[in-house]
Amino acid sequence: MNFFNKFFSNNDELATDYRDWLLNGIDELNESKMTTLKDDPFGHLMMFTTKGTYSTGALLCHKEPKIASEIKNVLCRIRGFYDCLWQCYLLKNNENSKIGNLYGQYFVHLENLIEELWYNSPNAKLQFSPAFGKYYEENYLMDDVKKYIQEEPSNEKRIELLTSDILEICKLPDNSKNYSLISVAIKNYLDDEKINSHLELFDIEKVILLPDSFFKRAK
Repeated sequence: MNFFNKFFSNNDELATDYRDWLLNGIDELNESKMTTLKDDPFGHLMMFTTKGTYSTGALLCHKEPKIASEIKNVLCRIRGFYDCLWQCYLLKNNENSKIGNLYGQYFVHLENLIEELWYNSPNAKLQFSPAFGKYYEENYLMDDVKKYIQEEPSNEKRIELLTSDILEICKLPDNSKNYSLISVAIKNYLDDEKINSHLELFDIEKVILLPDSFFKRAK
C-alpha cells in the first residue's frame, strides 16, 4: 500500500504498518548493536532509549490501533521517559552538572544514530525520527526534565505520568481499561533484565566530557 494512501485507511492497517516498521527498526539496531557498543561510549544509553521507545511504541500500536495516528508525538513522550530514567539512574552517583554535560553529547550521538537507521526509509523517518531530534527538543524536553527528574517522582509515578500523557495525546478515554493497557505496555520493557543491563554496563568514565563553553558556542 502506498504510504500516503494510509491516511485514508483504517487505524488497524496503519497500526500494523507502524508496528512492523518499528520492529524492523529494532532488528536493525540489534544487528548493529555490537559495533555501536564497541565504537560509541554512549552505546549502552542509546540502546536503552531507542529500543525502549520503539519497543513500547510497537506494542502500543498492536494493543490500541488508535495510537498510530499520533505515533510521532507518542514516541516523543516515550523517548523522554526513558531518557529521564537513565539520567536518574546516573544521578545517584554523579553531580547534576556532569550528567547535564553528558546529556548534551549523548543527544547528538543519538540523533546521528537515528538518522542513519532510517536513512533509506524516508517515509518511516517522517514518523519515527522526530522523537530523537530538534522536534523533541523544542516541544517536550524541558517538560520531561521537570516532571520526571526535577520533581523526583517514583518510577511508578513516572509510569502514571507517561500513561496520562499518551491518553491525552491520542484523545483516548481515561478509563481503567485504557490506563491498564498503556501502563502494562510500558512495564513490559522495563521488566526485561537484558534491557536494564545497559544501564549497569554503561561506563561514564569512558566518556570525554566537553567543557560547558562548547555547548554555549553550539547554541
